[in-house]
Amino acid sequence: MLTESLIHVGRAVLAGSWTSRQKLALLTDVHADNTKNFFQNVFIAEYSPSDGRVAVSCKPVGNYASEGRGKKKEFHVDTRAVVAFPVVYPSGGNPLLAQGIYPFPCYLMFDRHFQWLGDPLEFANSFLLPRLRSTVSYRSASEHERVQFAAIVSQAMSAEVARKPSGDKRLGILMIFDPRLDVFAYGGRRDETGEHLWIGESMLEPGKHLHLKGDIALQLVSEARFLEASELGREKHAISTFTNRKSDEVVAVYNRSWLWLSPTWDLPKSIYWKDNEWTKGVKIDRKSYEAFLNGAQLIKQLTRPLSNAVLKEIFSPITNAEARSRPDKGNFERIYGAPMIVPLLDRGYEISFNMIESMLREQEVRGRPADLHLSTIGGIELDIEFPESADPDEFRLVLLYYSGELSRGDVHIRALIEDVIPSVARKLDLIVRELKDAVVPEVQSKFEASGEISYRYENLLTLFGNAYGPGYVWSALRDALHGRQLYADRIVRATAAKLTELAKKEDTWGMKKELTFLVIFLSFLDMYNESIRNETGKGEDLLSQWDELMRKYHDGELREEDLDSPEKLGFVTGLLMRQFHNAFWAKTEKDFLKSRVLQFGNKLTPDMIWKDGVLRCKELAIKWSFNPGKMFDPNYAVVCLAFDRARQENWLTEKFYEFLNMFWAGYLLYKNPKKEESTKGEESA
Repeated sequence: MLTESLIHVGRAVLAGSWTSRQKLALLTDVHADNTKNFFQNVFIAEYSPSDGRVAVSCKPVGNYASEGRGKKKEFHVDTRAVVAFPVVYPSGGNPLLAQGIYPFPCYLMFDRHFQWLGDPLEFANSFLLPRLRSTVSYRSASEHERVQFAAIVSQAMSAEVARKPSGDKRLGILMIFDPRLDVFAYGGRRDETGEHLWIGESMLEPGKHLHLKGDIALQLVSEARFLEASELGREKHAISTFTNRKSDEVVAVYNRSWLWLSPTWDLPKSIYWKDNEWTKGVKIDRKSYEAFLNGAQLIKQLTRPLSNAVLKEIFSPITNAEARSRPDKGNFERIYGAPMIVPLLDRGYEISFNMIESMLREQEVRGRPADLHLSTIGGIELDIEFPESADPDEFRLVLLYYSGELSRGDVHIRALIEDVIPSVARKLDLIVRELKDAVVPEVQSKFEASGEISYRYENLLTLFGNAYGPGYVWSALRDALHGRQLYADRIVRATAAKLTELAKKEDTWGMKKELTFLVIFLSFLDMYNESIRNETGKGEDLLSQWDELMRKYHDGELREEDLDSPEKLGFVTGLLMRQFHNAFWAKTEKDFLKSRVLQFGNKLTPDMIWKDGVLRCKELAIKWSFNPGKMFDPNYAVVCLAFDRARQENWLTEKFYEFLNMFWAGYLLYKNPKKEESTKGEESA
């Protein structure tokens, strides 16, 4: 269950070594792009309870810098200092109105709010008072106290803003420093050690500094989010869905703070529930909700978009070579990937946190190479460092893929792959890397495609997208990460169809690329079966097998027992047909396959190769009076005998596609040996 995984991630955050500053930055939007410009105008309204005075100061929390000569200066926030003003950007609705629950008096101000400051009473009634009513720190205050307080602060704010020049569009933040609240504290010096976050210098108490208590601020933020969730329903002394234990209070897990579980989506809600009875569905206790909130926010930081190159390989059709070669990149919907690490048992959250935190660090900071590259197994540009003090298989990896707009709650889960054993994922990582480093160059060299840059082999997603097609990518990735059986049926059929299509267009280069991928993917399956499933491959390496068959073919050592599979028969038949084609071209300047076998747009079949190709070779050689070449006759006899066996064992029908693929491999890989007598027409062919 996704929510349960997020709770485990959140428990790791709570058990980890992050400071209050880091956790506040995680739970709020201080580092979000949509709040950056608000920090250009941070108003600090310092209140004195003894005499009711309010002093307002304004400062930017950051600096302006030009990106280049003659360019307009851009505002850059002070990423450390902004955490003292933990604001949350509205996720929906009218941002001019008070939304949700505020932990303490720190509010975003939009341009319209600045206009209201022309009338302090309007600002107090329309902006400040509604927010004070929804602030956790002022829940115990009476309405009369809130009204008086709003009026005093509004007067001071109005006077301060009147002294500042108005811009085209003003954005800002209002922080009300009220020493009556436990979350604020005075200090004799600027203190940013421990749990204190520096706000600014005091205007009412010269020589003193204003601070935010980070630990209390965190408690208030969690309380505010919990109260927001309780608006959809709350129960006393009920059993939490996630702990299966009775809790003092539970609330509905559906909430507005994380739009994956937004209550605006009514599908999980029964028509018999009232608006405040969502706890009749999934209910969550306070501690689990705090963990859920931290986990959901951390996943936002770990979310990465899949690259356009990866999306192209995933979603291009696999049965049509022409459509694959010219896909419209603009048609692919953006997909995001997010990893999670959860402990197998309900312990070890500190170690789990260290693994999660390693994904946020660069290798230079990490100090050693990563143990698992998520870009290789899942297209997510993050790396994981395994703990040295614990077995990584005591944890589980979860991969989430989704599309849509999270800011609008319009989310579509493409895949949720749970219970991935880290050691299995690491083996897959090593397999794909070995495939790219060793197998791909060797196969490309065989088909004279060395140096070709292709994203087909980039990661498991691109491999499966090209092998199985868009509709099977996620299920294949899930099967691979769970160590289940992977099959070659779809890629074998698709490759045969594309080779026939490309052969009609005489696109030799395209055919070689398709065969290159087929051989590489079959090599991947052998490596996968041997490493992950502890099974031996289907036999010797294909390239070695081909080299041995070609050697025997040219040396006249080929025997019927050498062609003991439809693949081997198909490959040698391809060699035979190419040798005959070369001689036929030299005599007639015609393509043998195109003129005699692939006629009238027919699709090539093994039966056509046998009847219209192999069986007609002798007849045509006699008719046109030419010698097909050295060793043709003994090899021809062996192939004819092997075809008798193939018909008896139904190879030509049951192994239709395997035969065709290997036929084209042999046809394209055939080369005239230097000892062959007749070389006429080879270059033109």
